[in-house]
Amino acid sequence: MIKFFRKIRQNLLSEGKTGKYLKYAIGEILLVVFGILIALQINIWNEHRKNQNTLSGYLTFLMEDIENDKYQLVKLIQEREASLESTTKIINSYRSNIPISAPDFLHAFNYIVVEQKFDNNTNGFDKVQNSPLFDSEGFHRIRNLIRDYTKAIDQVKFVESKQNTSSEIMESELLRNGFYDNTWEDFREYYQPDIFQSKSEKTNYLNEINNYNQIKAIFMRNEWALPFIIEDYKRIIDLGERLKLEIDSFQGNREPSYVMKN
Repeated sequence: MIKFFRKIRQNLLSEGKTGKYLKYAIGEILLVVFGILIALQINIWNEHRKNQNTLSGYLTFLMEDIENDKYQLVKLIQEREASLESTTKIINSYRSNIPISAPDFLHAFNYIVVEQKFDNNTNGFDKVQNSPLFDSEGFHRIRNLIRDYTKAIDQVKFVESKQNTSSEIMESELLRNGFYDNTWEDFREYYQPDIFQSKSEKTNYLNEINNYNQIKAIFMRNEWALPFIIEDYKRIIDLGERLKLEIDSFQGNREPSYVMKN
């Protein structure tokens, strides 16, 4: 092909057709430029398709993260609701001056002082957010939902941290002030009933609550904070479901079927 074009140029020059030669040379340059542009465009299309295929795989990982998060959040909601119920029972008994049994008290107390927190999965989210297509115009709906989802997680982690830190500080105060010295036999029997036998003298937990302000603070703060934490968990689950539907829509090129919730 190169020899063919070279022969044409040589013939034009040998025949003295300079004008035609210049027109031909310009046309040949334009043809080469056009060919280069086509090659570049094909390369861009191939790279874009490659990025799309990679992103599709990353989105699959992200949806797995959401499912794993949901599984963990459902369990946390159940545990937090049980903690809230037992906490309210202790507070109502205390205010009504109704005797509180050791198992009831320790059951509620254990829910609070044993740290609970949401540990979200980030593998798929990290991959998607580092993708070259993450900031593309057609990805804006998923991008916004991802940002809402991660922001909601940051919020719940902040509230959880405050709650766990507060309980830890007050528990340390109880340890220093002698609460565990007075009640440790109950703790031993509660956690290891096969080893430690029931003591004859029962602890009066109404008196313990009166004697230690930290106990009241632990239970009251728990009753106040848990409804907010539970609602934050539910919001993350809702955002995750909406995000999955939007991903399905993006990959299937169809309109999402979810209904936005207030």
